[in-house]
Amino acid sequence: AALNETQEVEFLRIPLLGEQEHIVTEADIAEYSEAYPAVDARQQLREIRQWNIDNPKNRKTPNGVRRHIGLWLTDKQNRGSRMGGKRGPETIDQTCQEMEEQWQRLKDFKKKPSPL
Repeated sequence: AALNETQEVEFLRIPLLGEQEHIVTEADIAEYSEAYPAVDARQQLREIRQWNIDNPKNRKTPNGVRRHIGLWLTDKQNRGSRMGGKRGPETIDQTCQEMEEQWQRLKDFKKKPSPL
């Protein structure tokens, strides 16, 4: 089966140990976006790349880089709901409503006289 042109298009390169690089393609982006829907895969891969640039002693091997990416994205996916991951309008509306209710309870609580 022939590969679609976008699958071979390079998105970025992640530096590895020993002056090697791992090429992330558009096909990889599609895979990561499907596997981690609450994550902006492009932005996270940019952050992974920068982390590896900034931490040359902790760079991964060619065999370990995909695990590194997967663990990073899993962590972001698990934090997504409380760290501003992609949310639908229903979730945002619900969150706003919950915040308004909490604010009202706090205001009501402050109005109550102290038992002391």
